[in-house]
Amino acid sequence: MRIRYSILNILYSSGAKSKLYALSQGDIIEALVADGESWCEKTIYIKLREMVSEGVILEGLKRGNAKTFYIARKGIDWMKEVQGDNDEEGDASNNE
Repeated sequence: MRIRYSILNILYSSGAKSKLYALSQGDIIEALVADGESWCEKTIYIKLREMVSEGVILEGLKRGNAKTFYIARKGIDWMKEVQGDNDEEGDASNNE
């Protein structure tokens, strides 16, 4: 789940929110490395395919031979839901 959130966060924070403004798998891997995360290319590829099939991310316009990806509304909603779960857990621990 962490890798899924990381990929969605990179797409969102990079402004990859439309077919025209999308990131390639290579761009995503570079951003993950810059954030201090290390995942093999195959793992990223599999996660991207899963998220496309779920409709969390969508394919953008090709850049050369590379497919590009951008975050869908469903992905943004999922991120907000996950962040909300963490906020609620933090609030619950503060009330004890």
